[in-house]
Amino acid sequence: MQIIRYGNGPGARCYLRAQARYLRVGSGYLPRSRQSFVGIEVSYGLEELLPLSALFAAMDKRAAVPEVFVWDEEKIEPELLVLFRVSRPDAKLLETIAGRVGRMLIGCTEIIATGEANIERESMRGFLRRFKENGGGIVSVTDSMATSDDDLDPVHLFMVTRVERRRPTILA
Repeated sequence: MQIIRYGNGPGARCYLRAQARYLRVGSGYLPRSRQSFVGIEVSYGLEELLPLSALFAAMDKRAAVPEVFVWDEEKIEPELLVLFRVSRPDAKLLETIAGRVGRMLIGCTEIIATGEANIERESMRGFLRRFKENGGGIVSVTDSMATSDDDLDPVHLFMVTRVERRRPTILA
């Protein structure tokens, strides 16, 4: 995982550049709860998932949800980006993540991570239609190395009710 720091000292923003192994849209099934859903799955390898777990836990604690962006919908493969963000992270969160990926996070006022992919246009259209019909969907974060049904359950789940139909300005 790479850390990109924007700014020096107080007020700096930090971007945890974790490479999602895959990102897909559609309907899914949660084996343990036996429930289906419309959603987005972002899957990371274990080396990325460990430091990101602290970020996801902080989002859960603050009842924050990922931001979802779709753009270039007229292209064969529109762009999809899921943005995970914690503003004003406390010292404990910074220390937890920094202990795993380095001291560059100390002093950051915002931590950002993303999952991004090009999605086939017809799949995207179907997903957006079902998302609108359902009034929302789920962003699930999974371990790309999971092999058994127990391991396939998401590591983190977030309920989202909005998809922005524009290119994001991540660091605006």
